[in-house]
Amino acid sequence: MDRADDIGSVDSFRPLGLRPKVDVRDFRISVERKILEIDRLNQIKAQSIASNTFVSSQAGKVLIFYPERGLADGLMEIESGGFIDSDDLPPSGTWFYFALESTGDNGCALYAWIPEAFVSIVDRALGVDQYSCLEWF
Repeated sequence: MDRADDIGSVDSFRPLGLRPKVDVRDFRISVERKILEIDRLNQIKAQSIASNTFVSSQAGKVLIFYPERGLADGLMEIESGGFIDSDDLPPSGTWFYFALESTGDNGCALYAWIPEAFVSIVDRALGVDQYSCLEWF
């Protein structure tokens, strides 16, 4: 599995403390509740940054996940070595914003910051993304 020694392994972006309490793919949960959950995760990350336990100044790219387009077939999980999970989601430690998109037919969008060391891993996943549920911003 790929590893970026300066920022940790793929699994380091899914710490127990950043496990979401809301399934952003669940259409029964309101957009407002999902936004509040991302805010909660951001508050935890901000506290970690303040105590120097979270990487805050690495180069990277913004990835957008569109839940309505996700296939959840596990192909992206295989291609990314687990960085993208079986539900087509980037790790919760990378999430920073959730919104109802006002243009197009995308529905909702989850924004994630992907450290540069993992961009090529995500690119491999994008190569098998049949419904464009992930795209670079």
